[in-house]
Amino acid sequence: MNFLKKLFAVPPPQNPVQYFYVRPRGCPDVIQVRINTYNDLTLTDDFEGYFINKTVSGAHRCFNRAELQLRFDKQRTLLESTVVSGELVEQADYEAWQLTLESSKTGNP
Repeated sequence: MNFLKKLFAVPPPQNPVQYFYVRPRGCPDVIQVRINTYNDLTLTDDFEGYFINKTVSGAHRCFNRAELQLRFDKQRTLLESTVVSGELVEQADYEAWQLTLESSKTGNP
């Protein structure tokens, strides 16, 4: 009986949601990209891992586009991240961008 429990045991779930922050080339906008590694990924042709390509666009001051390309292994662990026509930035950059938007809505410099 223990053999069957071990055979069909489901590992404890890790947080499947990951956030990436992208700034398209020539834009002040920083876009938050949410990836659910259980639902959003596509299996590679060789069945050795997963990938996702997301096109993001600024929405406030600039409408330039960037493409976020992510590669994962079989365990859905991030192996590689690339941004075409933009750059990957930190969460702090996104939060600073959000503060800039809030201050422009209230009229504060």
